[in-house]
Amino acid sequence: MIHCVEIVKLLGKANFDVVVVGSSVSTLTSCVHTILALLYPFEWQHVFVPVLPSCMTDVLDSPTPYIIGILSSTYAKLLQKEALSSEVVTMS
Repeated sequence: MIHCVEIVKLLGKANFDVVVVGSSVSTLTSCVHTILALLYPFEWQHVFVPVLPSCMTDVLDSPTPYIIGILSSTYAKLLQKEALSSEVVTMS
């Protein structure tokens, strides 16, 4: 489990990718939006997708920083394919 202070430190870095994994759409959406709220008074200016559809996982190869939520079923498929970069920070 990552603490709020660690998330704020992470979000202060220049280039990074965050994938939040959740088992339900409602919980996942809430968690991803909470990460944005922790940035206050700053604003996220990069890619933000609260719930990424499983057919659009190519977005995870984007060269720009992102905060993306994915369902745990999609995450399991990505792990089997080894499709996630080692530079991606995953929170579940």
